[in-house]
Amino acid sequence: IEKNHHPIINFSGNLSAGVNKEFYYQFDVFDLEDGNANNGKMKFNLTFLSGAFFSINKTFGFINVTPTSADVGKYKLNLTVNDSGGLINSTEFWFIVYDVPILNLVSPNTNPINATENKTLTITVLGDHGIKDDLNYSLYINNELRSNGFGRGNGLIAHNILFTPNF
Repeated sequence: IEKNHHPIINFSGNLSAGVNKEFYYQFDVFDLEDGNANNGKMKFNLTFLSGAFFSINKTFGFINVTPTSADVGKYKLNLTVNDSGGLINSTEFWFIVYDVPILNLVSPNTNPINATENKTLTITVLGDHGIKDDLNYSLYINNELRSNGFGRGNGLIAHNILFTPNF
């Protein structure tokens, strides 16, 4: 007696893309009878549970999209895969589209910013990228990373970047 097996979706987590940047992703799916997504034997369906702006290649299971600023947001999706024997597997995930963050310098409010060697300078910024979750703030001087950290990206809660110059 032969047994048909469900397709296995080797994916967990979420996907994210940037505005005006091409995004390509092929889901890693395997079925004992049908092989992987590259052979075209399985059928893929992507359902937006919130919002909608792109589709999936139904034969090979890939997404190819270039989000615009109108697409910024979080989208809950369900991926369903059918194998040639009629068995189904599915998973839910978030697809998040980020825009270029807007940064506002809160302090110091001087231009240029002056720093003293071996004395910590606190640079306070407000960042907002449209999604309202965390941002990675990085300070580069002459293309060298000098400070970084995570902070809110909601445009309401300030983030402090600490920098101690050592020349």
